[in-house]
Amino acid sequence: MVAAGLVAFPKSILACAIQDDAARLLFEVLQPSFSGPWSFQKDAHGYSPAFREQEVQSALRQLRSHPSTTKEALRTFIRGTREDSVSTNAQIDKSIAFAVRLMLMVNCFYPDHDSGKIPEEGRARVFWMDGPQNTFSAFTGNMFHSTLTEAIRINHPLGHHRNPGYSQAILNLRARKLTEALGVPFAPTNSLAEHLEFDERRRRIYIFHHAGFLKHQLQLTKGLSPDNDLEGCIRRGAVPRRLAIEVLLSLQVVLFPLDEDKSMNLLNQIMAESNGKFDPETKTYDFVSLVEEDEMKIGFHYLLNRLAYLHDRAAEAPPTSRIGHYLHPWTHRHMVMLTAVGILAAFVGGVEFAKGG
Repeated sequence: MVAAGLVAFPKSILACAIQDDAARLLFEVLQPSFSGPWSFQKDAHGYSPAFREQEVQSALRQLRSHPSTTKEALRTFIRGTREDSVSTNAQIDKSIAFAVRLMLMVNCFYPDHDSGKIPEEGRARVFWMDGPQNTFSAFTGNMFHSTLTEAIRINHPLGHHRNPGYSQAILNLRARKLTEALGVPFAPTNSLAEHLEFDERRRRIYIFHHAGFLKHQLQLTKGLSPDNDLEGCIRRGAVPRRLAIEVLLSLQVVLFPLDEDKSMNLLNQIMAESNGKFDPETKTYDFVSLVEEDEMKIGFHYLLNRLAYLHDRAAEAPPTSRIGHYLHPWTHRHMVMLTAVGILAAFVGGVEFAKGG
């Protein structure tokens, strides 16, 4: 189950942050995805895997109990947990990054941290920087924040479930309709911050592929209000409850509804082409059992901007069918253009008539 060359960690690594059963589930689900720059490989200096594990455990405990800690303070705390600590800041940062990834499923440092390269455009670019004001809770709040504005709430169909056109807008966001309208595929991402991001350069839409993580987050925050304060969720070792609800809702209700065969066929195709990246829990539709009845209608706050952007881009995209191309000139946008041309022609004609008179 562990990629070649990686050191296997016991499942108890998460027990300090979440309940034992949950730790076992989460570690089994997430372990295969840790094959990037933050995986703990034995290096040329021979650093002990167990030593790194203790650093991760210390980071998890401290982040949960002190959400307002800074990165410098966390480094100092981790260094002080062992008298024989010889880790450099860069090595401790890798332990911190691993701990944050287990808690939030995001990268908190530059993906290519050691080289100093800046991440490319089109991917999530919020990172936990040094500085007395940059606390862990502040970083989390910057990474996950509501995009609901008064203008969107009032003027966009997706702004509120009572807005005119809301139901149709949700139907237009079916995954199959987006791929047809935009001509782009869906690609898996293990970063929660990239869910539903439209990568313009690579021409793809990212979807978070760890449904089991989301379901576990809902178990961790059971009993909390969807609008519970951020630090309250962090102390439970969880992302904001509303965020977990929105992401799972977008996957299992909006993009790939169970009662629509074409959507399910597309999901099966995407999962088959992902080389095992997608969590099988993605196809287990138990969303209703994980949330309260009133939480089914909370609307979108965190994902609203991205959903609205995808909706509007799809609405503006030229159709792909022949009949669609024939009818496309008579869409609202072209009618507005023709009206403007008509007004201009009438104005010019009026001027010529006046000159002739």
